[in-house]
Amino acid sequence: MKLNDPFGRVSRRQQQTYAALCARLKQQGVNDIASVQTFVARVRILAFGSVIGVIAVTLILTAVLPTLGGLIGVLGILALIWLATSYLQTRMYLRRYLKEECRDA
Repeated sequence: MKLNDPFGRVSRRQQQTYAALCARLKQQGVNDIASVQTFVARVRILAFGSVIGVIAVTLILTAVLPTLGGLIGVLGILALIWLATSYLQTRMYLRRYLKEECRDA
């Protein structure tokens, strides 16, 4: 029994998410090291573009609505934190997929 996840809910949810990602990758034909690396590069570009987009939208909204600048800034930071955690979790799942599913080194 873990203190930070006593009933195993988080680990079950993470396993379900990983299984869904595996099924999706297999459905798209991502099953060797080269295709996984291509997918990782695409995810990295998408994440970078999303970060730039969130920053741009936050700055534009702050310029247009200066009275709400604090709220907009906080929401922008929360969006960036969400993007960062999603990216890191996806990268962790892709490393696991590469290690478990792609054996042709």
